[in-house]
Amino acid sequence: MHFTFAAALVAAALLLPNPAEAKDAPVVSLARASKWEMNYTADTCQLMARFGVGQDSMILALTREHPGDAFSFQLFGSVLKYDELQVPVDLAFGNETKPKRYSAVSMTVGADKLPAVRIAELRIDGLQSGMNSERNPAISPATEAGVSAIVFRRAGGKPYRLETGSLGPPLAAMRICTTDLVRAWGYDPEIEKTLSRRPVPVGSPAGWVRMADFPQGAQSKGHNGLVRFRLDVAANGIPTGCRVLYRTDPDEFADHSCKLLLQRARFNPALDAAGKPVKSYYINSIMWLAGGW
Repeated sequence: MHFTFAAALVAAALLLPNPAEAKDAPVVSLARASKWEMNYTADTCQLMARFGVGQDSMILALTREHPGDAFSFQLFGSVLKYDELQVPVDLAFGNETKPKRYSAVSMTVGADKLPAVRIAELRIDGLQSGMNSERNPAISPATEAGVSAIVFRRAGGKPYRLETGSLGPPLAAMRICTTDLVRAWGYDPEIEKTLSRRPVPVGSPAGWVRMADFPQGAQSKGHNGLVRFRLDVAANGIPTGCRVLYRTDPDEFADHSCKLLLQRARFNPALDAAGKPVKSYYINSIMWLAGGW
């Protein structure tokens, strides 16, 4: 059994040379076939739009679970069916000339088992991100407005260009949504915005989930899973609540993960602008992989 946190997964998504066979592959241009739709939930803000028609048609979802410049990137489409759980993909935003290599999670969703790929904590400037990583420069509205297309391809495969149109207006709406989101969770958005320190794990998060914790039923069936979570962390550094933000099917790991996290996760608490401990939240992911540790 093996597990890894998404922060480590993102850190492993290094810029690597692209396969030579992909350089000359013709780009399939997919026009946006719908308006951007904003979906509000109790835990996320999600922008969605459909691109292309017929067999190559895809749905793009950009999801934010907290304020900032990062989002989870998810594509749905019949052409995205892969055998591996982790798939190397190349991705470029706007006028980037060199796509970056990422490790995407491959899955199927819904009753129809629609194939999809997902990459957590991306930024349109290509910098490594995540609310628990080092702070990166803020992305300006002008930079967002200048991105009008996204190029995606499985490493060595056919490249697709999603003609998004300017991302300025939809990402501006996303910022308003995430501010409202934090307020709905019971936090002051202004305090969150000016924290001098976010909650910092005491010791390594790798100790929160152990080899012996793998659910026996899932292990016997060879099931893998990804669970993305949010912990509410009190001013004393102890988690008071756990919310599952995202999980893959089958759903054998979500509640189990939260139970373990509430028992074992401990933090140096967040500090406000004056250095006073305050309540805040912590977001990360657990990847459960059967058969390997």
